[in-house]
Amino acid sequence: MDLGVSIARGGHLDPGVIGDASRSGQYDEQALKRVWHYLARFGAPDLRATSVDSGRLVT
Repeated sequence: MDLGVSIARGGHLDPGVIGDASRSGQYDEQALKRVWHYLARFGAPDLRATSVDSGRLVT
């Protein structure tokens, strides 16, 4: 989940954002694949009110 939060743009996470992250070469491909599968299965969470604090997801 932390990776999804870190690559989201303005609280928005979609396949295009994941693809851009993959093409950047800055992220582990297997981790991005996991984010892709979570997105496909559960949909995108509302990340606008979410932040990462010391490795924990804080809402």
